[in-house]
Amino acid sequence: DVIFTQEQVDRSGGTGLPTDSFSALQGAVGQLFHVHPASVAYYLVPPLMSFLAVWALWRLLRLWAPRHVALCFALGLVFWLWSAQNIDQGGYPYVGSLTRGNYFITRIWQGKVVLVCWLVPTLYAYMTSWLAGRDRRNAVLIFGAAVAGIGLSSSGAFVLPLVFLAGAVGFALLRAWVPLVLLAVAAAIPFA
Repeated sequence: DVIFTQEQVDRSGGTGLPTDSFSALQGAVGQLFHVHPASVAYYLVPPLMSFLAVWALWRLLRLWAPRHVALCFALGLVFWLWSAQNIDQGGYPYVGSLTRGNYFITRIWQGKVVLVCWLVPTLYAYMTSWLAGRDRRNAVLIFGAAVAGIGLSSSGAFVLPLVFLAGAVGFALLRAWVPLVLLAVAAAIPFA
Protein backbone atom coordinates (compact mmCIF):
# COMPACT_ATOMS: atom_id res chain seq x y z
CA ASP A 1 0.00 0.00 0.00
CA VAL A 2 1.37 3.36 -1.03
CA ILE A 3 0.21 5.06 2.15
CA PHE A 4 2.35 2.81 4.33
CA THR A 5 5.54 3.02 2.24
CA GLN A 6 6.26 6.75 2.55
CA GLU A 7 4.86 7.06 -0.99
CA GLN A 8 7.70 4.99 -2.50
CA VAL A 9 5.25 2.76 -4.39
CA ASP A 10 3.25 4.11 -7.33
CA ARG A 11 -0.52 4.28 -6.93
CA SER A 12 -2.50 1.76 -8.91
CA GLY A 13 -5.58 3.94 -9.25
CA GLY A 14 -7.86 6.23 -7.36
CA THR A 15 -7.85 9.98 -7.21
CA GLY A 16 -4.10 10.39 -7.11
CA LEU A 17 -4.07 11.72 -3.57
CA PRO A 18 -1.38 10.10 -1.44
CA THR A 19 -3.39 9.61 1.75
CA ASP A 20 -6.86 9.99 3.14
CA SER A 21 -7.67 11.33 6.62
CA PHE A 22 -8.46 7.97 8.19
CA SER A 23 -5.18 6.46 7.04
CA ALA A 24 -3.38 9.52 8.34
CA LEU A 25 -5.04 8.90 11.71
CA GLN A 26 -3.86 5.29 11.62
CA GLY A 27 -0.34 6.50 10.88
CA ALA A 28 -0.49 9.05 13.71
CA VAL A 29 -1.63 6.35 16.17
CA GLY A 30 1.24 4.18 14.98
CA GLN A 31 3.75 7.00 15.54
CA LEU A 32 2.29 7.76 18.97
CA PHE A 33 2.69 4.16 20.15
CA HIS A 34 5.86 3.40 18.13
CA VAL A 35 4.06 0.80 16.00
CA HIS A 36 4.27 0.55 12.21
CA PRO A 37 1.18 2.21 10.66
CA ALA A 38 0.40 -0.92 8.63
CA SER A 39 0.18 -2.88 11.89
CA VAL A 40 -2.30 -0.34 13.23
CA ALA A 41 -4.33 -0.53 10.02
CA TYR A 42 -4.36 -4.30 9.65
CA TYR A 43 -4.14 -5.60 13.24
CA LEU A 44 -5.72 -2.95 15.48
CA VAL A 45 -8.41 -1.27 13.37
CA PRO A 46 -10.26 -4.39 12.07
CA PRO A 47 -11.18 -5.92 15.45
CA LEU A 48 -11.92 -2.52 16.99
CA MET A 49 -14.08 -1.29 14.12
CA SER A 50 -15.78 -4.68 13.69
CA PHE A 51 -16.80 -4.53 17.34
CA LEU A 52 -18.04 -0.94 16.98
CA ALA A 53 -19.92 -1.75 13.77
CA VAL A 54 -21.69 -4.74 15.30
CA TRP A 55 -22.51 -2.71 18.40
CA ALA A 56 -23.87 0.15 16.26
CA LEU A 57 -26.09 -2.27 14.35
CA TRP A 58 -27.35 -3.75 17.64
CA ARG A 59 -28.11 -0.27 19.04
CA LEU A 60 -29.96 0.74 15.90
CA LEU A 61 -32.02 -2.42 15.74
CA ARG A 62 -32.99 -2.08 19.41
CA LEU A 63 -34.48 1.29 18.48
CA TRP A 64 -36.08 0.28 15.18
CA ALA A 65 -37.21 -3.31 15.78
CA PRO A 66 -37.30 -4.02 19.52
CA ARG A 67 -39.62 -7.02 19.18
CA HIS A 68 -37.56 -8.71 16.46
CA VAL A 69 -34.11 -7.43 17.34
CA ALA A 70 -32.40 -10.85 17.42
CA LEU A 71 -33.78 -11.89 14.02
CA CYS A 72 -32.98 -8.55 12.39
CA PHE A 73 -29.51 -8.57 13.96
CA ALA A 74 -28.81 -12.06 12.64
CA LEU A 75 -29.98 -11.10 9.14
CA GLY A 76 -27.88 -7.94 9.21
CA LEU A 77 -24.77 -9.88 10.16
CA VAL A 78 -25.42 -12.52 7.50
CA PHE A 79 -25.73 -9.74 4.92
CA TRP A 80 -22.48 -8.14 6.07
CA LEU A 81 -20.60 -11.42 6.09
CA TRP A 82 -21.90 -12.89 2.82
CA SER A 83 -22.72 -9.98 0.54
CA ALA A 84 -20.63 -9.74 -2.62
CA GLN A 85 -20.94 -8.49 -6.14
CA ASN A 86 -22.18 -11.02 -8.67
CA ILE A 87 -21.11 -10.43 -12.25
CA ASP A 88 -22.83 -12.20 -15.12
CA GLN A 89 -20.12 -13.23 -17.56
CA GLY A 90 -21.60 -14.82 -20.67
CA GLY A 91 -24.54 -16.41 -18.87
CA TYR A 92 -22.33 -17.79 -16.09
CA PRO A 93 -22.68 -15.80 -12.84
CA TYR A 94 -19.60 -15.63 -10.68
CA VAL A 95 -18.29 -13.46 -7.90
CA GLY A 96 -16.12 -10.75 -9.39
CA SER A 97 -13.32 -8.89 -7.69
CA LEU A 98 -15.28 -8.53 -4.46
CA THR A 99 -14.88 -11.15 -1.76
CA ARG A 100 -17.60 -12.23 0.65
CA GLY A 101 -18.15 -9.58 3.27
CA ASN A 102 -16.39 -7.00 1.13
CA TYR A 103 -17.99 -4.05 2.89
CA PHE A 104 -17.49 -5.43 6.36
CA ILE A 105 -14.89 -7.71 7.84
CA THR A 106 -12.51 -8.13 4.89
CA ARG A 107 -11.92 -4.39 4.38
CA ILE A 108 -12.98 -2.69 7.59
CA TRP A 109 -9.52 -1.18 7.96
CA GLN A 110 -10.52 1.30 5.21
CA GLY A 111 -12.31 4.51 6.08
CA LYS A 112 -15.07 4.05 3.50
CA VAL A 113 -16.01 0.68 4.99
CA VAL A 114 -15.96 2.14 8.51
CA LEU A 115 -18.26 4.87 7.19
CA VAL A 116 -20.76 2.33 5.85
CA CYS A 117 -20.60 -0.25 8.66
CA TRP A 118 -20.18 1.92 11.74
CA LEU A 119 -21.01 5.57 11.12
CA VAL A 120 -24.20 5.18 9.09
CA PRO A 121 -25.97 2.90 11.62
CA THR A 122 -24.69 5.09 14.45
CA LEU A 123 -25.99 8.19 12.70
CA TYR A 124 -29.43 6.62 12.19
CA ALA A 125 -29.47 5.69 15.90
CA TYR A 126 -28.61 9.29 16.82
CA MET A 127 -31.32 10.65 14.51
CA THR A 128 -33.90 8.25 15.95
CA SER A 129 -32.95 9.19 19.51
CA TRP A 130 -33.00 12.89 18.62
CA LEU A 131 -36.48 12.54 17.19
CA ALA A 132 -37.71 10.67 20.27
CA GLY A 133 -36.32 12.97 22.94
CA ARG A 134 -34.73 16.08 21.39
CA ASP A 135 -31.71 15.57 23.61
CA ARG A 136 -28.98 18.14 22.95
CA ARG A 137 -26.33 15.46 23.28
CA ASN A 138 -27.78 13.62 20.26
CA ALA A 139 -27.86 16.87 18.29
CA VAL A 140 -24.16 17.41 18.99
CA LEU A 141 -23.41 13.79 18.08
CA ILE A 142 -25.26 14.19 14.77
CA PHE A 143 -23.08 17.18 13.90
CA GLY A 144 -19.99 15.28 15.04
CA ALA A 145 -20.93 12.33 12.84
CA ALA A 146 -21.32 14.66 9.86
CA VAL A 147 -17.77 15.94 10.39
CA ALA A 148 -16.37 12.47 11.12
CA GLY A 149 -17.87 11.08 7.91
CA ILE A 150 -15.76 13.43 5.84
CA GLY A 151 -12.64 12.36 7.72
CA LEU A 152 -13.39 8.68 7.21
CA SER A 153 -13.78 8.90 3.45
CA SER A 154 -14.15 11.47 0.72
CA SER A 155 -17.24 9.45 -0.21
CA GLY A 156 -18.83 10.94 2.90
CA ALA A 157 -19.39 14.13 0.90
CA PHE A 158 -22.16 12.46 -1.08
CA VAL A 159 -23.12 9.54 1.22
CA LEU A 160 -23.91 11.61 4.32
CA PRO A 161 -26.30 14.04 2.62
CA LEU A 162 -28.22 11.01 1.33
CA VAL A 163 -28.31 9.52 4.85
CA PHE A 164 -29.62 12.83 6.19
CA LEU A 165 -32.14 13.02 3.35
CA ALA A 166 -33.47 9.56 4.24
CA GLY A 167 -33.80 10.69 7.87
CA ALA A 168 -35.46 13.91 6.76
CA VAL A 169 -38.15 11.99 4.90
CA GLY A 170 -39.06 10.21 8.12
CA PHE A 171 -38.97 13.46 10.09
CA ALA A 172 -41.20 15.18 7.53
CA LEU A 173 -43.71 12.34 7.57
CA LEU A 174 -43.93 12.74 11.35
CA ARG A 175 -44.15 16.54 10.94
CA ALA A 176 -41.11 17.03 13.17
CA TRP A 177 -40.07 20.39 11.72
CA VAL A 178 -37.52 21.51 14.34
CA PRO A 179 -35.48 18.28 14.08
CA LEU A 180 -35.73 18.59 10.31
CA VAL A 181 -33.87 21.90 10.48
CA LEU A 182 -31.09 20.16 12.46
CA LEU A 183 -30.76 17.54 9.72
CA ALA A 184 -30.64 20.19 7.00
CA VAL A 185 -27.79 21.98 8.78
CA ALA A 186 -25.96 18.69 9.41
CA ALA A 187 -26.36 17.70 5.75
CA ALA A 188 -24.73 20.98 4.74
CA ILE A 189 -21.55 20.14 6.71
CA PRO A 190 -20.16 17.71 4.09
CA PHE A 191 -20.69 20.34 1.39
CA ALA A 192 -18.90 22.98 3.44
